[in-house]
Amino acid sequence: MIHFRKASFQDVIQYFEWVNNPLVRIQSFNTNSISLAEHTKWFTKAINDNSKLMLIFSDNNITIGQVRVEISDENIAIIDISIDETQRGKGYASQLLQIATDEFLCINPQHKINAHIKRENITSVKSFLKAGFIIDKQNDNNNDTLLLSKTKTV
Repeated sequence: MIHFRKASFQDVIQYFEWVNNPLVRIQSFNTNSISLAEHTKWFTKAINDNSKLMLIFSDNNITIGQVRVEISDENIAIIDISIDETQRGKGYASQLLQIATDEFLCINPQHKINAHIKRENITSVKSFLKAGFIIDKQNDNNNDTLLLSKTKTV
């Protein structure tokens, strides 16, 4: 059974490893690797920021990955997901996205959650669609990017 908890400072290295995973860097808009010092500074600030919901997921005490939902505007939030490379291909992504968006929208029902995904990242696009996101725009000011969104359903 999948469980989640809020991220804490003890997770800084795990997040660092996820963010610098080669596949994650390729699929990111900024493909440069991130230094531990830069990451630690960002992470320390992020876990104490009330505009960010940072969740760590596990199944049978095995860490699966993380989802971050960050309020970026009055009624807009941006979502980000990382699945541990040992857990990829097991169907977890859409489940984590569904759980995290339900949690976030329960607290922030007026928000629309946006995901900016590289068009070529078909696996992520499918995961977001399976989790209830819809393609909002074919390109997000960039022909290489899709904008997917989700709102609270009544």
